Amino acid sequence: MKLSLARSCLLLSTVALLACGDDPPAPEPPPVASPPAAVSPPPPARTLVAKAPAPTAADNLVTDPQFQSLWTPLDETGFGIYEAFVQDGEHGVEIRAATPAGPGAAVLTVDPAGVASLTMMVVGGKGALSARVWVSVAEGSKLPELELISMYTQESLVLEPEEGSRTTIDGRSYVRLSAVSAEDLPGRLYLVASVRAKDTRFVAPEVRSASLAKAMSSKPALRSKASARARSAAESFERLRAKLVTMSPPPSRAAAARGPAW
Repeated sequence: MKLSLARSCLLLSTVALLACGDDPPAPEPPPVASPPAAVSPPPPARTLVAKAPAPTAADNLVTDPQFQSLWTPLDETGFGIYEAFVQDGEHGVEIRAATPAGPGAAVLTVDPAGVASLTMMVVGGKGALSARVWVSVAEGSKLPELELISMYTQESLVLEPEEGSRTTIDGRSYVRLSAVSAEDLPGRLYLVASVRAKDTRFVAPEVRSASLAKAMSSKPALRSKASARARSAAESFERLRAKLVTMSPPPSRAAAARGPAW
């Protein structure tokens, strides 16, 4: 009896082991995908920009096309260099990387108190002339009135917008105003702007001589009597220059008493 019971237990154990040995192996877990390798962005494209030595032509007759005399410090007596002048308004000059005249040109901003006047000296001479300047005003604002005037004849050329010249720089719209004189404009000349709109900007004022004026496609402008506002601005500028223009302040009384150094 005991033998039979032992044989039965052995048989059951063998069957159990055989049953366990028939089970398929457990599947292996799928491999974990490694994250993609970081891709470095390509280097930024570089563009070679050609910059002229100056924003205006070498034969420009405007004596201060970069408005340097408007930001050059004056001494405590007010003596300094006066080649351009703003009356009845605030102004500021910035050298900007992008302008309609190319990189690195000076941009003059005028904020009038009513109506401001910008007066720029121009070297006069015999022969026809062309005048042009880039101007920008806020959308919907009025462009400034620009005249190239002769104090000798009291006549002027009125600059008008050039067709097809409008361009946008840094979100700001610019247009070039120009005029061509087919005849002499003798005597002392001034480029005068009457400014009515806030944040009016000027870039690269330029007046050039006859041989270059003929190459321009613009038809000659009609000469007319200079406006009273432009004449008044030029006369005020002349009085200021007669009083204060100098490269250095006058000598002090002590220096004058000592006499020359030699």
